[in-house]
Amino acid sequence: MITWIGLKRITSKWTTRPRFYIRTVLLFISLFVLFLIMKAAIKPSFPDILSSAKHVNLLKKNVISMSGFSNSRRGNAHSSSYKKVQLSEVIKCWDHFDVDISATSERKSEYWYLTKIDGLPFNKEIPDHSILQEPYFHPNPKNRFEMTGAELISPPGCSDRTKIVIFILSEPYNTASRQAIRQTWGSVAFGGFWPMTTFNMDIQLLFVVGMYFNIDEGRTKQTSLGESQLNAEVKIYNDILRLNTEDTYTNLTRKMILGLKWLNKNCPQIKYVIKADQDVFVNVPLMWQFLMHYGQRNAIYGYVYFNNTVQRDGKWAISKSVLPIANYPIYTSGFCYVISADAIGKILHKYYLFPYVGVEDAFITGIVASVANVDRYNVTGFTYWDKEDVDNCEIVMDGVYATNYYNASSIKDMWRLFVVGNTNFL
Repeated sequence: MITWIGLKRITSKWTTRPRFYIRTVLLFISLFVLFLIMKAAIKPSFPDILSSAKHVNLLKKNVISMSGFSNSRRGNAHSSSYKKVQLSEVIKCWDHFDVDISATSERKSEYWYLTKIDGLPFNKEIPDHSILQEPYFHPNPKNRFEMTGAELISPPGCSDRTKIVIFILSEPYNTASRQAIRQTWGSVAFGGFWPMTTFNMDIQLLFVVGMYFNIDEGRTKQTSLGESQLNAEVKIYNDILRLNTEDTYTNLTRKMILGLKWLNKNCPQIKYVIKADQDVFVNVPLMWQFLMHYGQRNAIYGYVYFNNTVQRDGKWAISKSVLPIANYPIYTSGFCYVISADAIGKILHKYYLFPYVGVEDAFITGIVASVANVDRYNVTGFTYWDKEDVDNCEIVMDGVYATNYYNASSIKDMWRLFVVGNTNFL
């Protein structure tokens, strides 16, 4: 042992020898480096974890972008800013996984997802009888119209194994969002994987886009905005349905109806369609297990609105001459909802008996679905218009089916939260 006298002698020699300050600084630096080495040996740092994720070719399995975590982006069609997905959330989610990581094999099973679904109740909702008694809801042959729009680009039909189609209404120029979805939660459609999940999911991904036009010398002409990128995507992925209709917000109803017509004709064997906007993140295996175990025929699933007022001004304005009712019947939020294949046929059989309404979700899942007697289910864990405060870890831990307000960067960041929790990547 070092006695007090011995320690005093060592200190005296250390402080009286030349270059005392330099040697002291070097000693502290050496101790700090040794501390970092020991810490890394106990648990890898998050940048090391993220950089160790495997890069896999998209056409074979999946592509994982390894860029840094993003800040919020502005310009969303529905909100002043996108969600933030930051490193601090990765750390918080990792803490969750420290609890569950020993149950990795269980997490990969159907049983794991079914236990999570048990905590997300759903109920069949009944439309307000008084609303449906309005004369408007009695289809009038004088209102009869057909939506037509030739497919300019049409992908091949679904394979015989496809049970679910992920159906995304996308803007022609928004290549970044489509690519982010292909690389992340939509990658299962490319024969890819979902971290910590091994069961098969027979899913196909389809983006539906229209055309951009401008007025030139009093005539409507097609613009070339985003055309080169879109054509390149078609050649590589062949997952785009291009419709000969103007791509505007009020034309979302038209895009959806024409897309459903295409599905009804080219994918007759499917069971469900997951409709999502391009700023949505979908927990695909959770949704798959819900539909495979609890899904019903003649059904639409999502977040249900009750007796919403018909707007006469603003973005969602519909004139009284077109829609003379004061309130919509129940309908599901258009950010993400699921519709059974047989319900698609019933909607296509009724939609043209009503004047065109440009509020897609209210018209298709509300007005037409009510008249066609399609059941609507209010499901906990689906997104809706002003729901921006969902905890990202709640999504990672399979407590949410779908949530919104993401852009291309934050979709990739959200995906990293799943990858960090996957021990096969470490």
